[in-house]
Amino acid sequence: MPAKSVPRRDTPATVFAADRARRSEFLRVANRCWLGLGGVAVVVMHFYPTELMFFLILIASTALTFAAVEALNNRGKTRPGGILFCAAMDATIYGLLLLNYKVHGFRDLEATQTGVSAYAFMGASIVFAGAVIGSRAPFAFAFLNTALLSATALFVDSRLGPKVSIPCFWWILAVAVWLYERHVARALGWLREFQEFLEMKVEDRTRDLDRANAELESFSYSVAHDLRAPLRRIVGFADLIESDAGTLDGEGRVLLRAIRDQSARASRLVEDLLKLARISRVPLERQEVDLSALAC
Repeated sequence: MPAKSVPRRDTPATVFAADRARRSEFLRVANRCWLGLGGVAVVVMHFYPTELMFFLILIASTALTFAAVEALNNRGKTRPGGILFCAAMDATIYGLLLLNYKVHGFRDLEATQTGVSAYAFMGASIVFAGAVIGSRAPFAFAFLNTALLSATALFVDSRLGPKVSIPCFWWILAVAVWLYERHVARALGWLREFQEFLEMKVEDRTRDLDRANAELESFSYSVAHDLRAPLRRIVGFADLIESDAGTLDGEGRVLLRAIRDQSARASRLVEDLLKLARISRVPLERQEVDLSALAC
């Protein structure tokens, strides 16, 4: 049966679709983790009644962000959803940081550590930006975080957060994410080239198989045609001899019958060979087979 030609797919589109699916799945998981943070706040808020306002802000932000990002991601708008997600994360953490400073100031070490932890947590937006938006997005959010930190030090309180260590951490994180995404893009490029190579090989093998099947079909027709004529002559000669069978003894009649039977068998084999050559043009018919009955 001749092989069907393989349709040429748009390989770059196939690979890019896989990359979009990877980013979409990463955004979906990150968004659910963000919502899970709000769920943790719901449980923990009962143990810290004096910090109720902080927990309510966090719960509202995570819930609203989850709903909006999930809607965008389900519509295939992964990049806008990633931008919204990272911006909402930065805005929430930064807003809680300023609120914590306004309420608690620098009264104790825990308040200071909370501010540093909040800045470190804002680095998560750099990672998510690179994984969801694109390889250059980490630098954009590292710059945004640095600008927010500088604005806080200039216009709110110069003691609010380290001015060197945290920005260095953000930019090192941005470079690391950029390098990772760069290697991923390079791997996707190799995958695209290898997929194109495999498709070319499949097309070449398909053409070779079509050519071989065509040659086999032509050979079958030629053989069947060449065998038919001698068989017809043999049967014709046997009919002539049978018409004068009165001069034959019993053994001669047996031999004549054997000639006719074997000639008929050879004719059936030729017909079966022709059917086999034409079977490639017959649509495949599926039917149930009782294997138990065949085994008996």
